[in-house]
Amino acid sequence: MTLSPSHFKHLRASGLLPSTIEEIMKCFSVLPAEIDRLSPALKPCESLLAFPYPGVDGFCRYRLFPPRDSMKYWQPSGSGVHLYILPSVRAILTNPDIEIAITEGEKKAACLTQNGVPTIGVGGVWSWGDGTGDLHPEFNCVSFIDRPVLIIYDSNAWRKEKEEIGHALYALGKAVESRGGKVDAVIVPPTQDGKDQGADDYIVAHGIDNFKKLKRIKLRHDGLAQFKPWWEQWRKKKAGEEKEIARLAVRLQPVEPWPDPVDGTVLLNDIRDSIKRFIVASPEAIIAETLWIIFTHTLDAFSISPLLVFSSPVRQCGKSINQAVVSKFCPKSLVTSNISPAALFRVVDKFLPTLIVDECDSTFETNPEIRELVNASHLRSQAYVLRVVGDNHEPESFSTWAPKCLALIGNLPDTTASRSIVVKMQRKPRNKRTERFSALKDYPELQALQRKAARWANDNLPTLRQAEPENLPDIGDRNIDNWIPLIAIADVAGGEWPKLAREAAVRLCGEPITEPKGVELLQDIKVIFDGDPESDSDDGCERISSEDLVNDLNNKEGRPWADYNHGKGITKNQVARMLKGFEIPSPKQLRFGDKTLKGYLSEWFNNAFERYLPQPYIPTAFETKHPKQVNENEDLGSIFETKQDPNVLDQKMDLSTEKQSNVSDVSVENGQGEAPRIFSNIETIVDPKNSGSSWGRAGSTIQKTDSRDRESEVGQDGLKWEFMKR
Repeated sequence: MTLSPSHFKHLRASGLLPSTIEEIMKCFSVLPAEIDRLSPALKPCESLLAFPYPGVDGFCRYRLFPPRDSMKYWQPSGSGVHLYILPSVRAILTNPDIEIAITEGEKKAACLTQNGVPTIGVGGVWSWGDGTGDLHPEFNCVSFIDRPVLIIYDSNAWRKEKEEIGHALYALGKAVESRGGKVDAVIVPPTQDGKDQGADDYIVAHGIDNFKKLKRIKLRHDGLAQFKPWWEQWRKKKAGEEKEIARLAVRLQPVEPWPDPVDGTVLLNDIRDSIKRFIVASPEAIIAETLWIIFTHTLDAFSISPLLVFSSPVRQCGKSINQAVVSKFCPKSLVTSNISPAALFRVVDKFLPTLIVDECDSTFETNPEIRELVNASHLRSQAYVLRVVGDNHEPESFSTWAPKCLALIGNLPDTTASRSIVVKMQRKPRNKRTERFSALKDYPELQALQRKAARWANDNLPTLRQAEPENLPDIGDRNIDNWIPLIAIADVAGGEWPKLAREAAVRLCGEPITEPKGVELLQDIKVIFDGDPESDSDDGCERISSEDLVNDLNNKEGRPWADYNHGKGITKNQVARMLKGFEIPSPKQLRFGDKTLKGYLSEWFNNAFERYLPQPYIPTAFETKHPKQVNENEDLGSIFETKQDPNVLDQKMDLSTEKQSNVSDVSVENGQGEAPRIFSNIETIVDPKNSGSSWGRAGSTIQKTDSRDRESEVGQDGLKWEFMKR
């Protein structure tokens, strides 16, 4: 591991000797090619400076170059908080006669220790605690009773506008005093020009001797005692938070797997039947729920986590009950309504639950952060959020990688819907009867299925990680991304489930997502330019003024433009802003007869039309020459397309039912010079593309290619026919 010259210079600026940097701290640089392996959140960084923590195996904290927004330091999600204790400091921690210090950061701790002040470093002003207001467990190796302890924070700790840092300093001092330590806070002044500085900056500028002469105050000093009322309230709050965390920890325990191997097909059938005991929904909806339940147990096998969403037009459509039923099968289900952003990412990061969020329609409106966090959990590589949270007030990276089930009235925002498998719920018909579900009952039979799902998941995780489903339905790229995990589970489980999964995907994704307003605008403008094909007076145009365009849009019946601006209609500026996103120029001065008006040319839209609008179907030359024949006999089924030699001339055939009765007189050649044979046992001719459609054909010479219950014949006219024997 090497240290880049720029990072070495950065450390030297804190007064650190080369021997301290290389032999004691053992810092190293992370090159750009290696950054992405640590976290996608670090992609904007050019390099990282790593601070290995002595005595904490494999743990490093990283200085970002350049900082990302307000985040200067980063550590892996879930790696926890640790103390920076150099070996020489650790050696004296059990001797209470030796004064020690606690300061912010690794560089300051190393600088003070190098200059004879044994110092423990904390990653941030609040990174000394255990979350309850007490000291971090790694402080347990320190003998505090009657020990002098210095708290050395940066100069901004003493500024009125940075009161939260004063809170952190006072709370740390009270925690040390509770262990028997004698606390003094060292007042580090700002620079002469008023800029903030830390202990290392002061020592570099003024020397260690002057640093040791800086003023020290006790916690009872008025400058710190002012924080006592805040501290008392803070302790009560921490006690409540600790109880909540303890309560969640009991509820969110891993599922104990079933002791015996589990048949996947039987498991899926049993879960589906159990859902149907309580829920009235379409078959494809229940199939999707069943597969998604297994997905929650196999999350680690996939790189995409689709949301399961229950939506309904009004209340009392069974969304909450459906969520409650689903939660019985999923691992570590956390059912919550109107969840706050802080609760969401903290709970997910700490416990990795299956999150069941009810009433998210109101939550999305009042807390758009919730929607951002939910969207951030779709791809494993991007399932993190950066937030300034808690007492530390420093940006932290939180994992959002977990299964999530949402319920709402109405429709999801497009960005969330594209990450979801949506089940539309309706009120149960009065003639439908299901067993009443009670969230208060244990339902041991459902718990058994939950354990069986955990066992099946454990046994099949390696197979699922390698799964690449084939014959995927044509439901759009984002939809198929959401369904691939469920289809992979169905394929591994076997039985009828591969077919059921694909059919459910097609049915649930069959309705197209509403186009964004910008695309709708392009569609209507194209109609204006092209003209109305059903109107002899509307031939379209090659240019149009902004005013005429807006009038035409607002006059279109059934379109949204007239409803803009509280019914006054969309404006010219609004149209221009919406078109700007498609790289269409703002309206220019154009000639319209003897007038000059601002407007648009149709050619400016060609690129956008091609990119964003569906292209019209253009028939081939062959299709133009040989149009499809219309079946005028209503008693017959549809005649499907057949493969036809392009040299064959189309003839209008008489396909009446009377002619079908004479099919027995068709003559047949075997293609080898044999005399023609008459098939008197032919009952009907079956359409090659649809065995459910049948018709007769008379007077055609055909060649036999097979002879079983169904005989397939190829005629000299290039058509292939199948005949069912009597």
